[in-house]
Amino acid sequence: MNAMEEHVEIAIASSNADNCGNVGTSNGTKQNSDWKSIVQYDKSKRKYLCRVCDKEYLRLEVMRRHIRCHTGERPFTCDECKQTFAQRHHLKIHKRSHSGERPYSCYICTKTFAVSHALKRHIRTHTDERHFACSVCTRQFTNSSTLTEHMYTHTKVPLSDGSSTSDSTAQDAKWKSIIRYDASRRQYICEACPKQCSGLQEMKCHVRCHTGERPFACDVCQRTFAQPHHLTVHKKRSHSSERSYSCNSCSKAFADSCALKLHVQTHSRERPFVCEVCNKQFRKVRGLKEHMRIHSGDRPFACFICDRRFTQSSILKAHMRTHSDERPYSCSVCNKGFINSSSLKIHMRTHSGERPYMCEICSRSFSQSYRLLAHMRAHLDERPYACTTCGRRFLYSSNLKVHMRTHSGERPFMCEICSHKFARSYDLVAHRRIHSGERPHTCTLCSKKFISSSKLKVHMQTHSGERPFMCEICSHKFAQSHHLAAHMRIHSSELPYGCHVCDAKFKTRVTLIKHVSKHNLDDTSEQPSVL
Repeated sequence: MNAMEEHVEIAIASSNADNCGNVGTSNGTKQNSDWKSIVQYDKSKRKYLCRVCDKEYLRLEVMRRHIRCHTGERPFTCDECKQTFAQRHHLKIHKRSHSGERPYSCYICTKTFAVSHALKRHIRTHTDERHFACSVCTRQFTNSSTLTEHMYTHTKVPLSDGSSTSDSTAQDAKWKSIIRYDASRRQYICEACPKQCSGLQEMKCHVRCHTGERPFACDVCQRTFAQPHHLTVHKKRSHSSERSYSCNSCSKAFADSCALKLHVQTHSRERPFVCEVCNKQFRKVRGLKEHMRIHSGDRPFACFICDRRFTQSSILKAHMRTHSDERPYSCSVCNKGFINSSSLKIHMRTHSGERPYMCEICSRSFSQSYRLLAHMRAHLDERPYACTTCGRRFLYSSNLKVHMRTHSGERPFMCEICSHKFARSYDLVAHRRIHSGERPHTCTLCSKKFISSSKLKVHMQTHSGERPFMCEICSHKFAQSHHLAAHMRIHSSELPYGCHVCDAKFKTRVTLIKHVSKHNLDDTSEQPSVL
Protein backbone atom coordinates (compact mmCIF):
# COMPACT_ATOMS: atom_id res chain seq x y z
CA MET A 1 0.00 0.00 0.00
CA ASN A 2 1.49 3.35 -0.99
CA ALA A 3 1.30 6.58 1.02
CA MET A 4 -1.63 8.00 -0.94
CA GLU A 5 -3.70 4.82 -0.50
CA GLU A 6 -2.94 4.94 3.22
CA HIS A 7 -4.40 8.45 3.52
CA VAL A 8 -7.44 7.46 1.46
CA GLU A 9 -8.04 4.52 3.82
CA ILE A 10 -7.74 6.75 6.89
CA ALA A 11 -10.20 9.24 5.40
CA ILE A 12 -12.70 6.51 4.65
CA ALA A 13 -12.36 4.66 7.95
CA SER A 14 -12.89 7.82 9.97
CA SER A 15 -16.06 8.78 8.08
CA ASN A 16 -19.54 8.06 9.43
CA ALA A 17 -22.28 6.54 7.32
CA ASP A 18 -23.58 8.99 4.70
CA ASN A 19 -27.14 9.69 3.63
CA CYS A 20 -27.12 6.56 1.47
CA GLY A 21 -25.70 4.36 4.19
CA ASN A 22 -22.27 3.97 2.58
CA VAL A 23 -19.52 3.30 5.08
CA GLY A 24 -15.77 3.41 4.21
CA THR A 25 -14.06 0.05 3.96
CA SER A 26 -10.87 -0.93 5.77
CA ASN A 27 -9.33 -2.82 2.84
CA GLY A 28 -7.96 0.25 1.08
CA THR A 29 -8.86 1.44 -2.39
CA LYS A 30 -8.31 -0.57 -5.54
CA GLN A 31 -8.50 0.71 -9.04
CA ASN A 32 -12.06 -0.09 -10.14
CA SER A 33 -13.72 -2.13 -7.41
CA ASP A 34 -13.43 0.35 -4.54
CA TRP A 35 -14.05 3.71 -6.20
CA LYS A 36 -17.57 3.76 -4.74
CA SER A 37 -16.13 3.85 -1.23
CA ILE A 38 -14.47 7.20 -1.95
CA VAL A 39 -17.52 8.84 -3.55
CA GLN A 40 -20.37 10.19 -1.46
CA TYR A 41 -23.64 11.54 -2.90
CA ASP A 42 -25.12 14.60 -1.19
CA LYS A 43 -28.87 14.57 -1.84
CA SER A 44 -29.39 18.10 -0.55
CA LYS A 45 -26.83 19.57 -3.00
CA ARG A 46 -27.41 16.91 -5.66
CA LYS A 47 -23.65 16.64 -6.07
CA TYR A 48 -21.04 13.91 -5.83
CA LEU A 49 -18.47 14.55 -3.09
CA CYS A 50 -14.90 13.17 -3.02
CA ARG A 51 -14.11 12.06 0.52
CA VAL A 52 -10.35 12.44 0.00
CA CYS A 53 -10.11 16.04 -1.15
CA ASP A 54 -13.70 17.38 -0.75
CA LYS A 55 -14.08 18.21 -4.44
CA GLU A 56 -17.67 18.26 -5.72
CA TYR A 57 -19.08 17.39 -9.14
CA LEU A 58 -22.59 17.26 -10.62
CA ARG A 59 -21.94 14.26 -12.85
CA LEU A 60 -20.82 10.84 -11.68
CA GLU A 61 -18.68 10.31 -14.80
CA VAL A 62 -16.65 13.44 -14.03
CA MET A 63 -16.20 12.28 -10.44
CA ARG A 64 -14.99 8.85 -11.59
CA ARG A 65 -12.35 10.54 -13.76
CA HIS A 66 -11.30 12.70 -10.80
CA ILE A 67 -10.80 9.87 -8.27
CA ARG A 68 -8.19 8.20 -10.50
CA CYS A 69 -5.68 10.69 -9.03
CA HIS A 70 -6.33 9.02 -5.64
CA THR A 71 -6.70 5.38 -6.68
CA GLY A 72 -3.79 5.38 -9.11
CA GLU A 73 -5.92 3.90 -11.90
CA ARG A 74 -4.39 4.51 -15.37
CA PRO A 75 -6.66 2.80 -17.90
CA PHE A 76 -5.37 4.54 -21.07
CA THR A 77 -2.26 3.01 -22.67
CA CYS A 78 -0.06 4.34 -25.49
CA ASP A 79 0.18 1.78 -28.31
CA GLU A 80 3.75 2.76 -29.16
CA CYS A 81 5.57 3.00 -25.82
CA LYS A 82 3.03 1.35 -23.46
CA GLN A 83 3.02 4.35 -21.10
CA THR A 84 -0.26 4.58 -19.16
CA PHE A 85 -2.40 7.61 -18.27
CA ALA A 86 -5.29 8.37 -15.94
CA GLN A 87 -7.12 10.61 -18.45
CA ARG A 88 -7.89 10.17 -22.12
CA HIS A 89 -6.78 13.71 -23.03
CA HIS A 90 -3.41 13.09 -21.35
CA LEU A 91 -2.89 10.17 -23.71
CA LYS A 92 -3.93 12.35 -26.66
CA ILE A 93 -1.31 14.98 -25.72
CA HIS A 94 1.32 12.27 -25.17
CA LYS A 95 0.78 10.81 -28.65
CA ARG A 96 1.94 14.12 -30.11
CA SER A 97 5.45 13.30 -28.83
CA HIS A 98 5.44 10.37 -31.27
CA SER A 99 3.68 12.08 -34.19
CA GLY A 100 5.48 15.41 -33.84
CA GLU A 101 2.15 17.28 -33.97
CA ARG A 102 2.37 20.78 -32.49
CA PRO A 103 -1.00 22.49 -33.05
CA TYR A 104 -0.40 25.57 -30.89
CA SER A 105 1.61 28.32 -32.57
CA CYS A 106 3.03 31.59 -31.17
CA TYR A 107 1.63 34.56 -33.12
CA ILE A 108 4.83 36.57 -32.47
CA CYS A 109 7.68 34.19 -33.39
CA THR A 110 5.70 31.26 -34.96
CA LYS A 111 7.21 28.79 -32.50
CA THR A 112 4.91 25.77 -32.05
CA PHE A 113 3.90 23.72 -29.01
CA ALA A 114 2.17 20.43 -28.29
CA VAL A 115 0.01 21.78 -25.42
CA SER A 116 -1.79 25.08 -24.91
CA HIS A 117 -0.37 25.83 -21.45
CA ALA A 118 3.19 25.61 -22.85
CA LEU A 119 2.21 28.24 -25.42
CA LYS A 120 0.79 30.46 -22.66
CA ARG A 121 4.05 30.25 -20.72
CA HIS A 122 6.02 31.03 -23.89
CA ILE A 123 3.89 34.10 -24.71
CA ARG A 124 4.96 35.60 -21.37
CA THR A 125 8.58 35.69 -22.61
CA HIS A 126 7.42 38.17 -25.28
CA THR A 127 4.93 40.19 -23.20
CA ASP A 128 6.99 40.05 -19.98
CA GLU A 129 3.85 39.22 -17.96
CA ARG A 130 4.77 38.27 -14.42
CA HIS A 131 1.76 37.02 -12.45
CA PHE A 132 3.73 35.19 -9.76
CA ALA A 133 5.07 37.53 -7.09
CA CYS A 134 7.38 36.74 -4.18
CA SER A 135 5.67 37.49 -0.84
CA VAL A 136 9.01 38.45 0.75
CA CYS A 137 10.73 40.79 -1.73
CA THR A 138 7.85 41.40 -4.22
CA ARG A 139 10.01 40.21 -7.13
CA GLN A 140 7.81 38.87 -9.95
CA PHE A 141 8.15 35.82 -12.20
CA THR A 142 6.57 34.48 -15.38
CA ASN A 143 5.77 31.03 -13.96
CA SER A 144 5.23 29.33 -10.60
CA SER A 145 8.23 26.98 -10.87
CA THR A 146 10.65 29.92 -11.15
CA LEU A 147 8.99 31.54 -8.12
CA THR A 148 9.41 28.28 -6.18
CA GLU A 149 13.13 28.21 -6.94
CA HIS A 150 13.43 31.88 -5.96
CA MET A 151 11.72 31.37 -2.58
CA TYR A 152 14.59 29.09 -1.57
CA THR A 153 16.89 32.15 -1.50
CA HIS A 154 14.80 33.48 1.40
CA THR A 155 14.29 30.23 3.32
CA LYS A 156 17.96 29.20 3.15
CA VAL A 157 17.25 25.56 4.03
CA PRO A 158 20.60 23.74 4.54
CA LEU A 159 21.73 21.49 1.69
CA SER A 160 23.06 17.96 1.89
CA ASP A 161 25.83 17.38 4.40
CA GLY A 162 27.65 15.12 1.95
CA SER A 163 26.47 11.85 3.50
CA SER A 164 26.11 8.77 1.31
CA THR A 165 22.92 8.48 -0.74
CA SER A 166 22.73 4.81 0.30
CA ASP A 167 22.03 5.78 3.91
CA SER A 168 18.24 5.60 3.72
CA THR A 169 17.72 6.47 7.39
CA ALA A 170 19.59 9.75 7.10
CA GLN A 171 17.77 10.66 3.90
CA ASP A 172 14.37 9.84 5.43
CA ALA A 173 15.18 12.17 8.31
CA LYS A 174 15.98 14.94 5.83
CA TRP A 175 12.78 14.82 3.81
CA LYS A 176 10.57 14.26 6.86
CA SER A 177 11.95 17.44 8.42
CA ILE A 178 10.92 19.42 5.33
CA ILE A 179 7.55 17.83 4.41
CA ARG A 180 4.39 18.63 6.36
CA TYR A 181 0.98 17.03 5.79
CA ASP A 182 -2.07 19.27 6.01
CA ALA A 183 -4.90 16.90 6.99
CA SER A 184 -7.64 19.51 6.51
CA ARG A 185 -6.64 20.14 2.90
CA ARG A 186 -5.18 16.65 2.35
CA GLN A 187 -2.05 18.22 0.81
CA TYR A 188 1.67 17.67 1.35
CA ILE A 189 3.44 21.00 1.91
CA CYS A 190 7.15 21.73 1.48
CA GLU A 191 8.46 23.80 4.39
CA ALA A 192 11.35 25.14 2.28
CA CYS A 193 9.22 26.67 -0.49
CA PRO A 194 5.52 27.16 -1.37
CA LYS A 195 5.29 23.83 -3.26
CA GLN A 196 2.18 21.74 -2.50
CA CYS A 197 0.96 18.44 -3.95
CA SER A 198 -1.46 15.63 -3.15
CA GLY A 199 1.04 12.75 -3.55
CA LEU A 200 3.78 11.90 -1.08
CA GLN A 201 6.05 10.40 -3.75
CA GLU A 202 5.83 13.54 -5.86
CA MET A 203 6.76 15.65 -2.83
CA LYS A 204 9.69 13.36 -1.96
CA CYS A 205 11.04 13.86 -5.47
CA HIS A 206 10.64 17.62 -5.09
CA VAL A 207 12.50 17.98 -1.75
CA ARG A 208 15.67 16.53 -3.28
CA CYS A 209 16.36 20.00 -4.65
CA HIS A 210 16.61 21.14 -1.00
CA THR A 211 18.33 18.13 0.61
CA GLY A 212 20.85 17.58 -2.18
CA GLU A 213 19.95 13.88 -2.40
CA ARG A 214 20.99 12.34 -5.75
CA PRO A 215 20.00 8.63 -5.58
CA PHE A 216 20.16 7.85 -9.31
CA ALA A 217 23.68 6.98 -10.50
CA CYS A 218 24.91 6.44 -14.04
CA ASP A 219 26.35 2.93 -14.35
CA VAL A 220 28.89 4.17 -16.93
CA CYS A 221 30.47 7.28 -15.37
CA GLN A 222 28.99 7.11 -11.82
CA ARG A 223 27.57 10.63 -12.09
CA THR A 224 24.51 11.03 -9.84
CA PHE A 225 21.15 12.72 -10.39
CA ALA A 226 18.19 13.80 -8.29
CA GLN A 227 15.51 12.63 -10.75
CA PRO A 228 15.32 9.45 -12.88
CA HIS A 229 14.46 11.37 -16.07
CA HIS A 230 17.61 13.47 -15.64
CA LEU A 231 19.62 10.24 -15.63
CA THR A 232 17.79 9.07 -18.77
CA VAL A 233 18.61 12.30 -20.62
CA HIS A 234 22.25 12.09 -19.45
CA LYS A 235 22.67 8.56 -20.80
CA LYS A 236 21.18 9.54 -24.15
CA ARG A 237 23.41 12.60 -24.57
CA SER A 238 26.67 11.33 -23.11
CA HIS A 239 26.85 7.56 -23.57
CA SER A 240 24.51 6.67 -26.43
CA SER A 241 25.48 6.94 -30.09
CA GLU A 242 21.81 7.09 -31.09
CA ARG A 243 20.79 10.47 -32.49
CA SER A 244 17.12 10.25 -33.46
CA TYR A 245 16.35 13.98 -33.72
CA SER A 246 17.78 15.68 -36.81
CA CYS A 247 17.85 19.36 -37.75
CA ASN A 248 16.04 20.04 -41.04
CA SER A 249 18.42 22.93 -41.83
CA CYS A 250 21.85 21.38 -41.35
CA SER A 251 21.13 17.66 -40.77
CA LYS A 252 22.92 17.75 -37.40
CA ALA A 253 21.50 15.01 -35.14
CA PHE A 254 20.74 15.04 -31.41
CA ALA A 255 19.85 12.50 -28.72
CA ASP A 256 16.69 14.26 -27.51
CA SER A 257 14.13 16.80 -28.67
CA CYS A 258 15.17 19.43 -26.11
CA ALA A 259 18.72 19.59 -27.48
CA LEU A 260 17.31 19.85 -31.01
CA LYS A 261 15.05 22.76 -30.01
CA LEU A 262 18.01 24.68 -28.60
CA HIS A 263 20.00 24.02 -31.77
CA VAL A 264 17.20 25.09 -34.14
CA GLN A 265 17.23 28.54 -32.52
CA THR A 266 20.78 29.05 -33.86
CA HIS A 267 19.37 28.99 -37.41
CA SER A 268 16.59 31.48 -36.76
CA ARG A 269 17.76 35.02 -37.49
CA GLU A 270 14.70 36.68 -36.02
CA ARG A 271 15.74 38.78 -33.02
CA PRO A 272 12.86 41.15 -32.20
CA PHE A 273 14.25 42.54 -28.93
CA VAL A 274 16.85 45.30 -29.45
CA CYS A 275 19.10 47.01 -26.89
CA GLU A 276 18.57 50.77 -27.02
CA VAL A 277 22.16 51.42 -25.94
CA CYS A 278 24.24 49.27 -28.32
CA ASN A 279 21.57 47.94 -30.75
CA LYS A 280 22.39 44.32 -29.97
CA GLN A 281 19.46 42.04 -30.81
CA PHE A 282 17.97 39.12 -28.87
CA ARG A 283 15.46 36.34 -29.49
CA LYS A 284 13.86 36.62 -26.05
CA VAL A 285 13.08 39.50 -23.73
CA ARG A 286 14.91 37.61 -20.96
CA GLY A 287 18.13 37.75 -22.97
CA LEU A 288 17.71 41.49 -23.44
CA LYS A 289 17.07 42.02 -19.72
CA GLU A 290 20.21 40.08 -18.77
CA HIS A 291 22.20 42.05 -21.36
CA MET A 292 20.97 45.42 -20.00
CA ARG A 293 22.74 44.64 -16.72
CA ILE A 294 26.03 45.08 -18.60
CA HIS A 295 25.12 48.72 -19.27
CA SER A 296 23.47 49.39 -15.89
CA GLY A 297 26.17 47.63 -13.87
CA ASP A 298 23.50 45.66 -11.98
CA ARG A 299 24.88 42.38 -10.60
CA PRO A 300 22.12 40.86 -8.44
CA PHE A 301 23.70 37.41 -7.93
CA ALA A 302 26.38 37.39 -5.23
CA CYS A 303 28.79 34.65 -4.14
CA PHE A 304 28.48 34.18 -0.36
CA ILE A 305 32.13 33.02 -0.13
CA CYS A 306 34.07 35.78 -1.92
CA ASP A 307 31.29 38.42 -2.38
CA ARG A 308 31.90 38.50 -6.12
CA ARG A 309 28.74 39.47 -8.00
CA PHE A 310 27.33 38.34 -11.35
CA THR A 311 24.67 39.36 -13.87
CA GLN A 312 23.19 35.85 -14.24
CA SER A 313 22.42 33.05 -11.80
CA SER A 314 23.94 30.46 -14.17
CA ILE A 315 27.28 32.31 -14.11
CA LEU A 316 27.17 32.37 -10.31
CA LYS A 317 26.45 28.61 -10.27
CA ALA A 318 29.49 27.95 -12.46
CA HIS A 319 31.60 30.32 -10.32
CA MET A 320 30.73 28.41 -7.12
CA ARG A 321 32.48 25.39 -8.61
CA THR A 322 35.77 27.31 -8.55
CA HIS A 323 35.56 27.27 -4.74
CA SER A 324 34.66 23.57 -4.48
CA ASP A 325 36.99 22.55 -7.36
CA GLU A 326 34.00 20.68 -8.81
CA ARG A 327 34.35 19.99 -12.52
CA PRO A 328 31.33 17.87 -13.47
CA TYR A 329 31.82 18.14 -17.24
CA SER A 330 34.58 15.84 -18.45
CA CYS A 331 36.12 15.47 -21.92
CA SER A 332 35.61 11.93 -23.25
CA VAL A 333 38.90 12.14 -25.20
CA CYS A 334 41.46 13.53 -22.72
CA ASN A 335 39.45 13.44 -19.43
CA LYS A 336 40.02 17.15 -18.80
CA GLY A 337 37.32 18.55 -16.49
CA PHE A 338 35.33 21.78 -16.84
CA ILE A 339 33.02 23.78 -14.60
CA ASN A 340 30.28 24.21 -17.23
CA SER A 341 29.04 22.49 -20.37
CA SER A 342 29.83 25.45 -22.66
CA SER A 343 33.54 25.27 -21.75
CA LEU A 344 33.53 21.55 -22.51
CA LYS A 345 31.77 22.17 -25.84
CA ILE A 346 34.43 24.70 -26.87
CA HIS A 347 37.21 22.37 -25.72
CA MET A 348 35.85 19.47 -27.78
CA ARG A 349 36.49 21.54 -30.92
CA THR A 350 40.24 21.22 -30.26
CA HIS A 351 39.82 17.47 -30.84
CA SER A 352 37.27 17.59 -33.67
CA GLY A 353 38.80 20.58 -35.47
CA GLU A 354 35.34 22.14 -35.76
CA ARG A 355 35.35 25.88 -36.53
CA PRO A 356 31.69 26.90 -36.84
CA TYR A 357 32.20 30.69 -36.92
CA MET A 358 33.30 31.92 -40.36
CA CYS A 359 34.25 35.41 -41.53
CA GLU A 360 32.01 36.50 -44.43
CA ILE A 361 34.80 38.66 -45.87
CA CYS A 362 37.83 36.34 -46.00
CA SER A 363 36.18 32.95 -45.18
CA ARG A 364 38.54 32.37 -42.26
CA SER A 365 36.86 30.22 -39.59
CA PHE A 366 37.11 30.21 -35.78
CA SER A 367 36.20 27.84 -32.95
CA GLN A 368 34.73 30.57 -30.75
CA SER A 369 32.39 33.46 -31.54
CA TYR A 370 34.42 36.10 -29.67
CA ARG A 371 37.48 35.28 -31.81
CA LEU A 372 35.44 35.95 -34.95
CA LEU A 373 34.23 39.22 -33.43
CA ALA A 374 37.80 40.28 -32.70
CA HIS A 375 38.88 39.18 -36.20
CA MET A 376 36.21 41.38 -37.80
CA ARG A 377 37.87 44.39 -36.19
CA ALA A 378 40.93 43.73 -38.36
CA HIS A 379 38.79 44.25 -41.49
CA LEU A 380 37.09 47.32 -40.06
CA ASP A 381 40.40 48.68 -38.71
CA GLU A 382 38.68 48.93 -35.34
CA ARG A 383 41.02 48.85 -32.31
CA PRO A 384 38.91 49.51 -29.19
CA TYR A 385 41.64 48.98 -26.55
CA ALA A 386 43.91 52.02 -26.15
CA CYS A 387 47.06 52.44 -24.05
CA THR A 388 46.63 55.35 -21.62
CA THR A 389 50.40 56.04 -21.70
CA CYS A 390 51.31 56.16 -25.40
CA GLY A 391 47.90 56.02 -27.10
CA ARG A 392 48.68 52.86 -29.08
CA ARG A 393 45.53 50.85 -29.83
CA PHE A 394 44.94 47.09 -29.93
CA LEU A 395 42.41 44.54 -31.21
CA TYR A 396 42.38 42.52 -27.98
CA SER A 397 42.38 43.49 -24.32
CA SER A 398 45.00 40.77 -23.70
CA ASN A 399 47.37 42.46 -26.20
CA LEU A 400 46.93 45.77 -24.36
CA LYS A 401 47.72 44.04 -21.06
CA VAL A 402 50.99 42.65 -22.48
CA HIS A 403 51.84 46.02 -24.03
CA MET A 404 51.42 47.85 -20.70
CA ARG A 405 54.36 45.81 -19.38
CA THR A 406 56.66 47.68 -21.80
CA HIS A 407 55.86 50.82 -19.78
CA SER A 408 55.87 49.25 -16.31
CA GLY A 409 58.89 47.02 -16.98
CA GLU A 410 57.03 44.05 -15.50
CA ARG A 411 58.40 40.66 -16.59
CA PRO A 412 56.38 38.03 -14.69
CA PHE A 413 57.59 34.95 -16.63
CA MET A 414 61.01 33.68 -15.49
CA CYS A 415 63.15 30.88 -16.88
CA GLU A 416 63.90 28.39 -14.09
CA ILE A 417 67.28 27.51 -15.67
CA CYS A 418 68.92 30.89 -16.31
CA SER A 419 66.52 33.22 -14.43
CA HIS A 420 65.92 35.30 -17.57
CA LYS A 421 62.56 37.08 -17.37
CA PHE A 422 59.97 37.79 -20.05
CA ALA A 423 56.87 39.94 -20.42
CA ARG A 424 54.99 37.30 -22.42
CA SER A 425 54.44 33.63 -21.60
CA TYR A 426 55.02 32.43 -25.17
CA ASP A 427 58.40 34.23 -25.23
CA LEU A 428 59.38 32.10 -22.23
CA VAL A 429 58.20 28.94 -24.02
CA ALA A 430 60.36 29.82 -27.06
CA HIS A 431 63.32 30.70 -24.79
CA ARG A 432 63.24 27.31 -23.05
CA ARG A 433 63.89 25.70 -26.42
CA ILE A 434 67.33 27.36 -26.42
CA HIS A 435 68.20 25.21 -23.40
CA SER A 436 66.53 22.06 -24.67
CA GLY A 437 67.70 22.43 -28.27
CA GLU A 438 64.17 21.83 -29.52
CA ARG A 439 63.30 23.45 -32.86
CA PRO A 440 59.77 22.33 -33.74
CA HIS A 441 59.12 24.77 -36.60
CA THR A 442 60.61 23.60 -39.92
CA CYS A 443 60.87 25.44 -43.24
CA THR A 444 59.15 23.40 -45.96
CA LEU A 445 61.56 24.72 -48.63
CA CYS A 446 65.03 24.32 -47.10
CA SER A 447 64.28 22.20 -43.97
CA LYS A 448 65.88 24.79 -41.68
CA LYS A 449 64.43 24.62 -38.15
CA PHE A 450 63.45 27.39 -35.72
CA ILE A 451 62.45 27.69 -32.07
CA SER A 452 59.29 29.74 -32.77
CA SER A 453 56.72 30.21 -35.52
CA SER A 454 57.48 33.95 -35.69
CA LYS A 455 61.15 33.27 -36.55
CA LEU A 456 60.03 30.77 -39.20
CA LYS A 457 57.68 33.39 -40.64
CA VAL A 458 60.54 35.90 -40.91
CA HIS A 459 62.75 33.25 -42.52
CA MET A 460 60.11 32.41 -45.15
CA GLN A 461 60.40 35.97 -46.44
CA THR A 462 63.95 35.17 -47.60
CA HIS A 463 62.43 32.63 -49.99
CA SER A 464 59.47 34.73 -51.13
CA GLY A 465 61.39 38.01 -51.32
CA GLU A 466 58.52 39.70 -49.52
CA ARG A 467 59.37 43.05 -47.92
CA PRO A 468 56.16 44.24 -46.26
CA PHE A 469 57.68 47.09 -44.20
CA MET A 470 58.21 50.27 -46.25
CA CYS A 471 59.76 53.61 -45.27
CA GLU A 472 57.23 56.41 -45.77
CA ILE A 473 60.00 58.92 -46.58
CA CYS A 474 62.22 57.15 -49.14
CA SER A 475 60.00 54.10 -49.98
CA HIS A 476 62.82 51.69 -49.06
CA LYS A 477 61.36 48.26 -48.13
CA PHE A 478 62.40 45.78 -45.45
CA ALA A 479 61.59 42.19 -44.54
CA GLN A 480 61.42 42.85 -40.79
CA SER A 481 59.92 45.66 -38.73
CA HIS A 482 63.02 46.25 -36.57
CA HIS A 483 65.09 46.76 -39.75
CA LEU A 484 62.68 49.53 -40.74
CA ALA A 485 62.92 51.02 -37.23
CA ALA A 486 66.75 51.12 -37.51
CA HIS A 487 66.50 52.64 -41.01
CA MET A 488 64.20 55.45 -39.81
CA ARG A 489 67.05 56.79 -37.67
CA ILE A 490 68.82 57.80 -40.91
CA HIS A 491 66.06 60.31 -41.51
CA SER A 492 66.04 61.51 -37.88
CA SER A 493 68.63 63.10 -35.59
CA GLU A 494 68.39 60.25 -33.11
CA LEU A 495 71.77 58.78 -31.98
CA PRO A 496 70.97 55.97 -29.53
CA TYR A 497 74.35 54.12 -29.59
CA GLY A 498 77.14 55.74 -27.54
CA CYS A 499 80.83 54.86 -27.16
CA HIS A 500 81.82 54.37 -23.53
CA VAL A 501 85.42 55.46 -24.27
CA CYS A 502 85.11 58.78 -26.06
CA ASP A 503 81.37 59.58 -25.74
CA ALA A 504 80.87 59.55 -29.54
CA LYS A 505 77.31 58.67 -30.64
CA PHE A 506 76.00 56.76 -33.63
CA LYS A 507 72.74 55.88 -35.33
CA THR A 508 73.37 52.14 -35.70
CA ARG A 509 74.99 49.40 -33.64
CA VAL A 510 77.20 48.33 -36.59
CA THR A 511 78.70 51.82 -36.91
CA LEU A 512 79.41 51.90 -33.18
CA ILE A 513 81.18 48.50 -33.26
CA LYS A 514 83.45 49.70 -36.09
CA HIS A 515 84.25 52.83 -34.08
CA VAL A 516 85.05 50.90 -30.90
CA SER A 517 87.51 48.69 -32.79
CA LYS A 518 89.59 51.79 -33.60
CA HIS A 519 90.34 52.28 -29.93
CA ASN A 520 92.28 48.97 -30.08
CA LEU A 521 90.37 47.64 -27.11
CA ASP A 522 91.51 44.34 -25.69
CA ASP A 523 88.00 42.97 -25.48
CA THR A 524 86.45 43.88 -28.82
CA SER A 525 83.49 41.62 -28.09
CA GLU A 526 82.26 43.80 -25.24
CA GLN A 527 78.66 44.79 -25.81
CA PRO A 528 78.06 48.51 -26.41
CA SER A 529 75.63 50.40 -24.27
CA VAL A 530 72.42 51.99 -25.52
CA LEU A 531 71.52 55.40 -24.22
